[in-house]
Amino acid sequence: MKIDRFQISRIIKLYKGQDIQSRNIQKKREKGDEVVLSDKAQVFQTALKAAKTAPDVREARIEEIKARMEKGQYRINSWEIASKMVDNASKKEDI
Repeated sequence: MKIDRFQISRIIKLYKGQDIQSRNIQKKREKGDEVVLSDKAQVFQTALKAAKTAPDVREARIEEIKARMEKGQYRINSWEIASKMVDNASKKEDI
C-alpha cells in the first residue's frame, strides 16, 4: 500500500477537526446551564430576601397578647378588625 502526502494531509485535517470538535464539546460542558429570571421574579426574589433578613419586631407584641389571653384580659373589637379588613381589601383592588 502506497501512502502519498495528500492522504497524509487529509488524515491530519481529519484529526485536527476531531480535536477542535472535542474541545468545543468540552467548553459547552464546562459552561453549564443558565437561568434567566423575569423582572417580576427578580422583584419577588428581592422582596423575599428582605423579608427573610428583616428583624422580627412583632415578637414582643405577640408575647404580650399571649400573656393577656392567658389571663383573660385580651378583648377584641370585631368592628375594628372588620373595618381594617375592608380597608385593606379596597386598597388591594386599587393596585
